[in-house]
Amino acid sequence: MRWKEERGSALVEAALVMLSFLMLVIGIFDAGRLYFIYGSLSNAVREGARYAVVHGGESYDPATEEQIKDVVVNMAAGVDGTQLRNQIEINWADTTDKAPGTYVTITATYAVDLVFVPDVSLTVHSSMLINR
Repeated sequence: MRWKEERGSALVEAALVMLSFLMLVIGIFDAGRLYFIYGSLSNAVREGARYAVVHGGESYDPATEEQIKDVVVNMAAGVDGTQLRNQIEINWADTTDKAPGTYVTITATYAVDLVFVPDVSLTVHSSMLINR
């Protein structure tokens, strides 16, 4: 008679374990996606800074801010380009001529929407020196 009273307990226990397991798996996927986007942004910002340094003020074809933003957006895999383009800041240490000895700093901020956390903001910086 005791067995009939506990018939549904296995189903309830299985549901609780499956719910916990599902939350763990979704959390792992979210962490992986966050790590991928951070790596992609880091690489894109570094390539944008490299482009700005190679095309400095004394270059044959000096870089404009829009060209640098294009490089960053095109190099960022898995990221919404229109959202990213609006969140890219380019700062030159000396804005007059962008000559050798000038630092360029590129900062990109991107909001990632995760399942359990509504909005995580990633900010990536890269600074390089124009040396020729």
